Amino acid sequence: MGRWLSDQPVKNGSVIIVGGGIGGLAAGLALHRTGFEVRVVERAPVISEVGAGLAVFSNAYRAIAALGEAGKLDRFGTPFHRGLFGRPDGKVLGGMDLRKWGPGFMPSRIVRRADLQRVLLEALPAGIVETGAETTDVDFAAARPTVHLADGRRFSADLVVGADGFRSVVRKSLWGETPVRYSGQTCYRAIANFSARETGWLGEIQGRGIRFGPCPIDATRTYWWAAMNAPQSDRDDPMKRRELLMARYAGWGFEIPEMIAAASPDSILRNDLVDRPPLPRWSRGAVTLLGDAAHPMLPNLGQGACSAIEDGVVLARCLRKAPTVLQALAAYETERIPRTTRLTNKSWQFGILARWTNPFLIRLRELAFALTPDSVLRREFSWQVEYDAGE
Repeated sequence: MGRWLSDQPVKNGSVIIVGGGIGGLAAGLALHRTGFEVRVVERAPVISEVGAGLAVFSNAYRAIAALGEAGKLDRFGTPFHRGLFGRPDGKVLGGMDLRKWGPGFMPSRIVRRADLQRVLLEALPAGIVETGAETTDVDFAAARPTVHLADGRRFSADLVVGADGFRSVVRKSLWGETPVRYSGQTCYRAIANFSARETGWLGEIQGRGIRFGPCPIDATRTYWWAAMNAPQSDRDDPMKRRELLMARYAGWGFEIPEMIAAASPDSILRNDLVDRPPLPRWSRGAVTLLGDAAHPMLPNLGQGACSAIEDGVVLARCLRKAPTVLQALAAYETERIPRTTRLTNKSWQFGILARWTNPFLIRLRELAFALTPDSVLRREFSWQVEYDAGE
């Protein structure tokens, strides 16, 4: 094997990022502004509006600010300051008022995934992102890592970053097939033209093996998700999803039936809630991973996209400061793996509580929500959202 070029100082070298989702675009922007020659290859024919909504918590907002794009993000969504736990009859069990916890927890906002993706995409110069470019393999054992595309082209670079999501080709090239864990729940998501009585909050309403998340985006739109116990890979008729959900959530409080009714039937997405056990390493040679390719987690803490943005900022900073690419990747893993492993495990553990159907256990869960002191909530929440990815 020839000597790794990545053993040499590479301050303004070349980077290929596989995947043009939020994590890939954030990494591309961070690396471009750090001085690297960046190419993003995305298998989809166009960067289109996919997904529904997401929470941009303070930690992600700081990372976007480090990229210089917080002002553009401020055009979308309404900052939220309150989170609540409730039960189907409309009773509030507990919650958090972020205004009492200081500026470390603000601003946070609910946005459409497509709007966040557009902010990052439009910040990149034309020509960096190539769509319709499907990666089939990555050779990490060459003198320079090489990306193989389905159309026969090959691109080599000083660094390759796999940001190609849950079914990552790059991850498989590095580490082979890794186990998938099914949480026991499937999830429906939509953005509805619905004016909630109040904005500036998000919630989690839990019943017997079923839950709902109302998340007003602004005065006229609401993002919601609905998760319930179900067999894995269960099939349904997409055009009957709204009807199914209306029946399952009939009589629930917090305007939940109205939110469901306001969604267009063809807009309701469904995905099983799955993750993968954390990896102890992400990199081989000068190839590494970020976002869902590195640490796919359940959405229970709302940190999937947020942590992918963090990854991009930290990776760029490590590459700028370390003398070689390999040393930079070692520093990147040292900083990121403990945090993302903790997020993945905490998200999994929270999902276990949501699957409970035993009335006694549900009562215990409700008492825990109601009796947990504000100081405990703050301590548990602060390590998630007060994190600063740095420059």
